[in-house]
Amino acid sequence: MAIYSLAKYNQIFSKAACLSSAILGNLEADVLEASIDANTRLYLSWGSQEAGPSQGDP
Repeated sequence: MAIYSLAKYNQIFSKAACLSSAILGNLEADVLEASIDANTRLYLSWGSQEAGPSQGDP
């Protein structure tokens, strides 16, 4: 929701924090097509296994 707000309503929302976010499908397209101001700030955080097992995991 936070990254969508930045992409679609950047004139209102200029800062967001996204924790354990999934950026898939239409949301990815919306972000790539958005006109985002250079002063916008986005914090992304996710765990080491958010996208599935890592190499070397049992």
